[in-house]
Amino acid sequence: VITKGRMQYLYDDSGRKYLDLLGGIVTVSVGHCHPRITEVIQRQAAELVHTSAIYAHPQPTLYAKELVERLPQRPDGKSWKVYFVNSGSEANDLAVMLARLYTGRWPIVALRNGYHGMTGGTQGLTAVGFYKHQVPAGFGVEHLAVPKVYKSRLGPEASVEDIVRYHLNDLDDHLDSCMSDGQVAAFIAESTQGVGGVVTLPPG
Repeated sequence: VITKGRMQYLYDDSGRKYLDLLGGIVTVSVGHCHPRITEVIQRQAAELVHTSAIYAHPQPTLYAKELVERLPQRPDGKSWKVYFVNSGSEANDLAVMLARLYTGRWPIVALRNGYHGMTGGTQGLTAVGFYKHQVPAGFGVEHLAVPKVYKSRLGPEASVEDIVRYHLNDLDDHLDSCMSDGQVAAFIAESTQGVGGVVTLPPG
């Protein structure tokens, strides 16, 4: 039983020390109980722990401002909008709904071995067998093969350019054969697949 964490280490109830190679499933990117993070949390908890989003509070606004400053410029030159939700699953649910409403289209394209959540909506986006359950999910979601460089379908001698071209052709073929007009509402993918095996997509 894990009882505490300090930076890159975890400790069990007998005091045994472990090196945490997962980082809390890649959510503890600066280490467990980092002194700076802990101090900021304690300071905020002494002032206000929680309030509904219907009330104005400076911290979410300041966080949104800092977040936007780290994002690339929008292609249309407009400013980014920030909407906070409770989890990645909820964020993906919202993204799919907004994409479908905005485009007026239904199909979503995702990649096999991708993990996007476990809610009723996002379980259809997720394509990892271990996380699938015997319930209806994934209406309008098409899953394509992952363009793996390390274990490509084209063999170990294939170049990155050949791999990318193969999968782009596969996408075109899929759109032509599986969708009435080849138009999709959105494409969703992890820049690096986590649950699917830490697969980084090739450039292009």
